[in-house]
Amino acid sequence: IEPIQAAINKIESLNLEEFFTYAKIARRHSINRNTLSRNHRKVQLSRTTKRINQ
Repeated sequence: IEPIQAAINKIESLNLEEFFTYAKIARRHSINRNTLSRNHRKVQLSRTTKRINQ
């Protein structure tokens, strides 16, 4: 599993009431905070997903 997907899975596994920061999760998975945020909010899709959706 790619680090970005692992981080997104971690965010989605949290309870809605749980507080989290993209920065903290991004550091744990060694990825860029902005990239994580954009991917989680579905603003930016991975290249693989873009190819599948074409």
